[in-house]
Amino acid sequence: MECATYSQILLDESEFFDEMSVKALGRSVKHVILLHETDLNALCLGELVKTLRAHRWEIISPDEAYKDPIASQEPKAETKLNQGRVFALAQESGYKGRLYSKWNELESMTAEMDRQGVWTK
Repeated sequence: MECATYSQILLDESEFFDEMSVKALGRSVKHVILLHETDLNALCLGELVKTLRAHRWEIISPDEAYKDPIASQEPKAETKLNQGRVFALAQESGYKGRLYSKWNELESMTAEMDRQGVWTK
């Protein structure tokens, strides 16, 4: 998978969770993207930053991000944080919109990987 595809998927995810924060929490929060230490993340980080900036996202420091009031909002213990704090707080707020983006659906991801030729040698 080339970095442009990777960056577009992460941009889509960023936009999805930002829209969720606006609808469920009433505002766009300071988001944090957790990227694990992988070759793909390392190779594509520059392209990801460029893509995010080209679509109105501002890259801020972790210190600035964690000053956002959402950082001190603790979801109830039984709410899972596997999709992040916005996800957990949206669930608790009674948010009725989609909780998962198309990239959490195997069919969407497989179709995109097929389209990009990832599975062929």
